[in-house]
Amino acid sequence: MALSNSRVVLDTNMLLAITQFKVDVFSLIREKLGRKTGFFVTKGILEELNKISEKGEKQRREIELVKELMEKNNVKLAAADAENTDDGLLGLSEKGFYVASNDKALRKRIKSLGRKNIYLRRKKLVEIE
Repeated sequence: MALSNSRVVLDTNMLLAITQFKVDVFSLIREKLGRKTGFFVTKGILEELNKISEKGEKQRREIELVKELMEKNNVKLAAADAENTDDGLLGLSEKGFYVASNDKALRKRIKSLGRKNIYLRRKKLVEIE
């Protein structure tokens, strides 16, 4: 069931799964939602990635790879109307964005609002709930 022009906002932990589990979340999500899926992050997520890259050489290299893949997949900035990153993602879900996150608490909040979220199952499969 491929949907056209779906918008997906990626949480930090989903982006980190790229290097942690060596999985191309962009391709996997496109397989589920369609070729024209657009990817987004918030300013808060970019800040989280930058903080992680400051922790050490290994993290810096991983974040560089994540950012290269973000650029390659034309990830855009989405304006979140909240100071807290998770609240910003919830707000975007209310605007029709899918939220791609492996955070169980956030996923539960999104699901309780009747919104769609995307997560990794068994470290390699993308699921939509």
